[in-house]
Amino acid sequence: MSLAERVALVTGASGGIGSAIALNLARQGAGVVVHCHHNIEAAERTRKRVIEAGSAATMLQADITTPEACRQLIEEAGGWRGRLDILVNNSGLTRDGLLIRMRDEDWHEILAVNLHGTFYCTRAVLREMLRAQAAS
Repeated sequence: MSLAERVALVTGASGGIGSAIALNLARQGAGVVVHCHHNIEAAERTRKRVIEAGSAATMLQADITTPEACRQLIEEAGGWRGRLDILVNNSGLTRDGLLIRMRDEDWHEILAVNLHGTFYCTRAVLREMLRAQAAS
């Protein structure tokens, strides 16, 4: 399958799974927006690997736990090459340990990234993606 001329945003692309997804999309021809929250160095390594795989790439940093940050991330990602065709909601975190010892703050952070971030990013990109599909 060729994704030539398509642009993909992979959230959490600084980690192992996200990096592998970004590379796979690049090998299929997609330009890739590599997203990270904290680990800029790892995201930059992923961006370079995507370029080495023969695709265009950029890196964006954002905290996806708020609607405003997600709207801005989607806007910047779409502005990079004038379009955004694919969103991979890969961002996620864990707080390994016993549930009985988990702090409320840890639980809220997990929900904010894993659930709210996915919702906010998807909602931010959906209108444009539906418009683009209707036009094709």
